Order: sequence, then structure tokens, then C-alpha cells
Amino acid sequence: MKYIHTLGAVFVLVGLSLTSMAQNNGLEVGDTAPTFSAIDQFDSIVSSQTILDSADNYVLIFYRGSWCKYCRKHVSALSDSLSLILAQNTSVIVVTPETSESRERMESTSGATFSIISDTTYRIMDAFGVSFKISKETVPKYRENTTRLTQKSNGNAEGILPIPATFIVGKNGLVKWKHVDMNYTNRSTVKQILQEL
Repeated sequence: MKYIHTLGAVFVLVGLSLTSMAQNNGLEVGDTAPTFSAIDQFDSIVSSQTILDSADNYVLIFYRGSWCKYCRKHVSALSDSLSLILAQNTSVIVVTPETSESRERMESTSGATFSIISDTTYRIMDAFGVSFKISKETVPKYRENTTRLTQKSNGNAEGILPIPATFIVGKNGLVKWKHVDMNYTNRSTVKQILQEL
């Protein structure tokens, strides 16, 4: 019972910080999605505008890091059902603040064949309004552990992460659907994504 109570406190305190950030900066359904261009793990240029020139939609997913078991599970589920999403003339792009070296762990464990972008300067995260800094109000032990993992995987000590989020952007460049949750254990499902395409 003590463990459950402590875990609940972590979610509440972390959640307060994430909620504030999401309310102030998060894109809403109907907003124009910012365009971006970046290099993925295949050394290919990923351009959101170019993708929409040929696809009907793209699904954009932000994950915290390969050190996060919920992120690994989420990306693996996406990889396992990728063909169902592609069949809807939809592309998938995944964004992480990790360095390319740290990102390799996610690539190997998930078997991902879609583009994974290392957004180490938080440019894409900021544009979509999902970046946040681990606050001092966060439970100390949780903050210390997460900051240590983030510093190792991101190559800096800024303690900046994305709120785990999924956006579907349509042909017209507008956000059709989003899933942004302050509880990092709650992620979008492939079923939800397919229902919204």
C-alpha cells in the first residue's frame, strides 16, 4: 500500500507540472501544425510538408527516451502494427530528445522501420508545445533518477523532456487529433490512431 501511495503522489506532482505546460503551449485540434525538416536514423531528410504532398496524413509521436519502459512498449506496439497505419496512406514519424547514439537502443528493441528523429535542440518539441523541464516541485527521488537518465541519453543536464504525445496531421496541415497525457504511463493506442485516420 505504501508503494501505491508513493507512486500516486509521483503522478500527481509530475502531473501538475505537465498540465500547466500542456495548457499553456499545447497545440489543439484544428490548429495549423508547424512544418519541420530533420534527419532520421537512416540519414534521410524527413520533411513534414513533403510527406503531406504524397500522404493523406502523418502521425507524429513524441517519446521521452529509450530508458523509459513505457516508451519502448509504445514504440514497439506502433512498429508491430505499422502496416495497418501505412494502409491508410499515412506516414509515421517519431521524435525523441535523445542523441542518435542513445536512440539506437530504441531502434534495436522496437524493430522500428519508420523515421525516428533526434530532436536534441527541442525545436520540434517546442513547436508542438510538448516540451517541459522537470521542476523542482517534482518528487525528489523521481526527479533525481529521471534527470540522471535524461542527462545520460540526451547529452546535457537541462532536464527537458517531451510530454508523451501523439498528433495526427491531415493533408491540409491541420491537427486532426491529439493524445497528450500528463500521466506518462498513458499512451495512444494503434486502435485509437486508426479510428481517427
